[in-house]
Amino acid sequence: MEPRVVGLIPDGNRRYAKKRGIPFHRAYMLGVQRAREALTYLTERTHVEHAYFYTLSLENIRKRSKTEISFLFRLLKKELARIIEENPWDARFSFAGRREVLPRDVREAMERVERATENNGGVHVILNVAYTGMAEIVDVVRRIARLVALGEMDPEDVDENVVWENTYVQTPPADLIVRT
Repeated sequence: MEPRVVGLIPDGNRRYAKKRGIPFHRAYMLGVQRAREALTYLTERTHVEHAYFYTLSLENIRKRSKTEISFLFRLLKKELARIIEENPWDARFSFAGRREVLPRDVREAMERVERATENNGGVHVILNVAYTGMAEIVDVVRRIARLVALGEMDPEDVDENVVWENTYVQTPPADLIVRT
């Protein structure tokens, strides 16, 4: 059975840079190019309907240097602008993660991409930015707790569907996850 939902975790850019003796920013730029190539492969050679790209974790935002994070935000904004200009995959883009920790200009760029691609018919790409699985679980629990506290939901009514409806993006879980 061919996977319909895949997750790609592009990991090791900094290790790659160190091993090759190149600046970290060059390794990240190469990583973006490889991600574009992966998306092209998925759209041209598979029947994948949803593709998660775990692009910048909440942990990395917290522990990387300001210089590195600043560069990564600039690179992200550049790529988001590029998606609006050229989207050869006809992909629809969504974002998952704690947007509130991101700079306003990054959040606005993400919103522009979502609006510009919302009616596209190709693969649905979910870019996980400022994301961790545990953070999403915490945010889901908080949303549901608020509904219960407001009397809008009985705790006994909480089931898998309610949890699912409160996730960042309501897409199926990945059939296959690849960590580079």
